[in-house]
Amino acid sequence: MATRGGPADGRVERQVVLAADREDVWAALTRGDRLSRWFGCEVEIEPWPGGRVTMTGEPVRRALVEQVEPLRRLAFRWLPDPGGMPRTRVEFVLHPHPNGTLLTVVEAPMWPGGLQARMVAATA
Repeated sequence: MATRGGPADGRVERQVVLAADREDVWAALTRGDRLSRWFGCEVEIEPWPGGRVTMTGEPVRRALVEQVEPLRRLAFRWLPDPGGMPRTRVEFVLHPHPNGTLLTVVEAPMWPGGLQARMVAATA
């Protein structure tokens, strides 16, 4: 597994080769029952642009699906959270690989360089 990004920019990128075809990996990302097993809590997902994602762990988190390219890309952004969880955009990109599927996951802040914290302080 490869990892890029880090504390300096708040961006985290990970890559892993999964011993599964893209259809199976895509189903694991876009079906609530399969995504729930991955996240370890109940997840509901509407896998289309403008669809909702709800994770019923502690705390409950909600997201809005931004981009869907079947068998290739799924991206969503976390919605504002009363608990103050950071707003990030999460993107899953699938590529064929000789050993299955290369999955790249990128989670990045919605605002660079602490801008989110300054905006929250300005509206308090």
